[in-house]
Amino acid sequence: MLTKRLTGLLNDLIYHVITLDNDFAENYGLTGSEYKMVRYLGKNIGASMKQIAQFLDVSMPRATYIADSLKSKKLIVRKNGEDRRKVLLQLSQKGVDIEQDSQDKYHNISEKLLSPLSDAEKEQLLHLLEQSSNELFGIVKLAAK
Repeated sequence: MLTKRLTGLLNDLIYHVITLDNDFAENYGLTGSEYKMVRYLGKNIGASMKQIAQFLDVSMPRATYIADSLKSKKLIVRKNGEDRRKVLLQLSQKGVDIEQDSQDKYHNISEKLLSPLSDAEKEQLLHLLEQSSNELFGIVKLAAK
């Protein structure tokens, strides 16, 4: 019974995060995939198209299409890697501004969400989420094989 309740709450949480991401993307005039690429490049400066395609779980041509769209919106720039055949992407200043604004919004939401908790409860929640995140990473890694 407890596992069923936890599963329901986790599903609700995931749904709300996805909805929030979609709302943010729409507010910035981006598709969901474009927004995910901006967020990824905010954490992975100079990522290759292959890395981005893997992260987004899309084909290389689809990742290129998304990158082209972001480039036309002046949110990313392309740089040649050491190997001229390898193209690296990074956010333009406009892209950095969007990514930072997004991070600020998530931070504000997190502060409101966690405000009723004591510091001890926040520490406990942090520990439990880290454990769950590590476990989920292992499950996803196994499923990918």
